[in-house]
Amino acid sequence: MKKNIFTLIAIISIFSACTKEKGAPGGSGDYQPLTANSTWSYRNESLIEEGMPTEVDTTINTMTATTKVFDGKTFHLLHSVTAGINEDSYLGYNNHIYTARNLEEDGIVIYDYLDETKAAGFSEIMPFSGLDKDAQIKTSVVEKDINKTILGKAYSNVIHTRLETQIKETDEFKTVSTIDFYIAKNIGVIATYTDFDGTQISKTEMISADIK
Repeated sequence: MKKNIFTLIAIISIFSACTKEKGAPGGSGDYQPLTANSTWSYRNESLIEEGMPTEVDTTINTMTATTKVFDGKTFHLLHSVTAGINEDSYLGYNNHIYTARNLEEDGIVIYDYLDETKAAGFSEIMPFSGLDKDAQIKTSVVEKDINKTILGKAYSNVIHTRLETQIKETDEFKTVSTIDFYIAKNIGVIATYTDFDGTQISKTEMISADIK
């Protein structure tokens, strides 16, 4: 999904092959309502080419009643409409971990964007292969229980998480891309910001939500 809350640059997609399997019964977590017919509306701003104006559009996500089990984990089908284009993806909540599963041009992309049990300051690193350099993914809980204002609306009980793609240069790993997630309790993802090499290439911010 190119221009909505699950926007991933190509290098992050490689992380999907390295995602650790965590099996547990599915359910609805405090940070992602999964009730059918709940909707979320987002404003997307994407930098398609450096030096060109950003592209702006909107996405409306609707949670369906359809569920499916992948590798022992339960996922809920999410239907999205962006600029008239329909796409489906899956959201899972298993063992306190929130996971997105998307079908992209290069294959299936699976990534965990929140473990609600971890405290602020927690981070872990997962090495992966597939590039011509040593690389790793760093996942972090940056902040917990914060207030965040998005498009003029204040949200409380927000968790801020981050995925960093790091490439080894000389003897040190350097972060080349980041995706920052802001997730509000009882609402879901309220914003994501994607940077590549220090430049923000996309941001998605919530306009409104209707939780059933």
